[in-house]
Amino acid sequence: GAGRRWFMALVRTMADGDMAKEALQLFTSSIAHDNRRVRTDAMNRLPIVGKAIGPEAVRGELMSIIEAQSSASPPRLEDEVLCALAQNLNVDFLKLMGGKEYLLKLIQILIPLARMTETTVRSQAVASLVSLLSVAAVVNSDAASGEPVPDDKQPLEWTVMREILLDLAGIEEKVVRVSEAADGADSVEKSEKPVGAAEAVEVKTPKKIADTWFPGKLSACRLFAPVYAGMNPSMTTERHQILDYLSLLVEDDMPMVRVAAASALTDLEAVVDQDVTRVSVVPIMQIILEDKADAVRETVVSAVTQSIKILASAGAQDADPSSEVLAKMVEFYQLASCDPSWRVRLATVTHIADALAPLPKDLKVIIIQCFAELLDDEEAEVRLASVKKTAAALEAANCPEFKELVVPTVVAGFREMLEEASSDDPALEVRFPQLRSAQALMCMELASFDAIPHDMLALVVHKMFGDPQLCISMLKKFSLLIKLKESDPPALSQICMDSLSLATHEDWRVRCAFTAQLSFVFEQIISVEQGGDQADKETVDRAWTAFKRVIDLALWDQVAEARAHFVQCLPAIINYADKLGGDNFVKEIVAMVVEQYSGTAESPEHPERKTTYLYKISSIQALQAILTMTPPVPYFSNEGSVTELLDLLVKGAKDTTPNVRLASCRALGAVGTSCAKGEGAAGGKPTHGEMLVKPTLSEIFETDSDNDVKEFAKVALDSMNAA
Repeated sequence: GAGRRWFMALVRTMADGDMAKEALQLFTSSIAHDNRRVRTDAMNRLPIVGKAIGPEAVRGELMSIIEAQSSASPPRLEDEVLCALAQNLNVDFLKLMGGKEYLLKLIQILIPLARMTETTVRSQAVASLVSLLSVAAVVNSDAASGEPVPDDKQPLEWTVMREILLDLAGIEEKVVRVSEAADGADSVEKSEKPVGAAEAVEVKTPKKIADTWFPGKLSACRLFAPVYAGMNPSMTTERHQILDYLSLLVEDDMPMVRVAAASALTDLEAVVDQDVTRVSVVPIMQIILEDKADAVRETVVSAVTQSIKILASAGAQDADPSSEVLAKMVEFYQLASCDPSWRVRLATVTHIADALAPLPKDLKVIIIQCFAELLDDEEAEVRLASVKKTAAALEAANCPEFKELVVPTVVAGFREMLEEASSDDPALEVRFPQLRSAQALMCMELASFDAIPHDMLALVVHKMFGDPQLCISMLKKFSLLIKLKESDPPALSQICMDSLSLATHEDWRVRCAFTAQLSFVFEQIISVEQGGDQADKETVDRAWTAFKRVIDLALWDQVAEARAHFVQCLPAIINYADKLGGDNFVKEIVAMVVEQYSGTAESPEHPERKTTYLYKISSIQALQAILTMTPPVPYFSNEGSVTELLDLLVKGAKDTTPNVRLASCRALGAVGTSCAKGEGAAGGKPTHGEMLVKPTLSEIFETDSDNDVKEFAKVALDSMNAA
């Protein structure tokens, strides 16, 4: 394409003697090309151009070209081209310029791009600015300050960074002369003035510049945190000025600017110290939480949560001023959870686990009370989100108060949801299926924490059995019930026994979901000690009879996906069968698979069962799973048991149906690879692979009439040889 031709042309110039001149000419002509893609490719290859021409030419001619393009008004290049330019003016390009001492020049070129209305260009310019500021150390302009600058940082004077921020944000600092009493708190003492005399003091006050367009303000909001992070901790006054500038944007006329300013608080909270949070951040959050725009109030919830995490993790004590700030943040969170806008309340639900985890117990209780109210919120969307977050909140809270305050609301809410949706709530008519499903899954998750009454859990499970969608959702979380094995084993066993009816459910998706959980159900119903000596024989036989029926139904399911799920579970089922009844039970399962392939399972009792090629493929896949399972059960230590199954695979490889032969070749390849590695049921006898599998695959590769089958045989042989 055009991009590759451009690149190859540049490579040729690099081989010439006058490489810098040719490379610059090629770049300049490409920027002026009629094809937009060529212009974009040229910008994307700025690093290549920089390497070709060297640092001096980069700082000279190349930067002049770039600066002219970035600052042109109106822009001469398309947004796509400018976006590529902004993306490449990063830390790597700074190295091509000659090092960190040219940092400011590169920043100044990015500023016009950061003011552009097009979001993609502006965002990419800001991303590059943030990366450049990571190598900058903001220092006080007073040379006598003596602030040390790390070796890996480039010093930038605070006055310069301040001007950049003010310029982007549309803020100017007015010098105001204020008269103050000499005995006041902010007095300026001079010995020649009498006590109590008025004195004029010059104060710099930031003010918004009228009619400043919004793009620069949005970009400025993303720069506050990196600038603050690069400042020396001793620059206390300057750090507070950063928050003063942000406070002006928080009260901007445009909601999108206020949203960006609120978002900036989240990044700032990760770098500000606790004193700045107490003095400057808390008042800003107070302003945002009183904003008339929902989106602004919603955005600040993330910053509040971030503050809670940082302050609580620092271990604020009662006597520590930061404990007061932490309590204030919890108060803000509580205020947001009661906000008139459901979107703001929803935001508090989203962050509930992060807010709860680090808090001391007394403050956790406040958040838990808020969450209990959100579970019963008037807006279905908030209730739905709260239900989905309940298990995570329970784990984060890790205190008995959660069960006391929240679980009763959960139980009451779910009992209500089991009834018909109220026609008085139009939102509920839409959300009812989702909410009921979420409630049911929440009960399953709470069961894993033993935080829900067992009778309630049984009610939930049995209600879900009657609803296909709920049932599928429940089965995906079925393993969460394992907690009942410790607290109430009979309840778990009964639930699993009742679930066996799902093997004949009319909805094939339910059967698929149940088959995927069959090994878990098997384990819970028949949970005995190793060897099974202490198992009651009558109980075991009764359970085994029920499971054989389920296995039989899964083998002969009319839906291929359900049969595929059974094949995935088969190794685990065989392991449990071996634990329960040893070789006899394993032999019965293997016989069922063999009968399916051979057609001997067909009987007057099941007239619908015909061994079509699809069932043959399923049985071949089952044989593959059995022969490659690691480690194999003792039943397969008998060579005759393995040979019988291998003979079936060989027979399948010569079937009249190509699809069956394909499946057999794939299975033989997997078994042969296991033999070569000494793994699986057939791995005990490596000769199986050399004397039976390889010759069969070689014969198929040479003689089969179907090219696809021959290709599969070749792939299987290659796999064996590679092993």
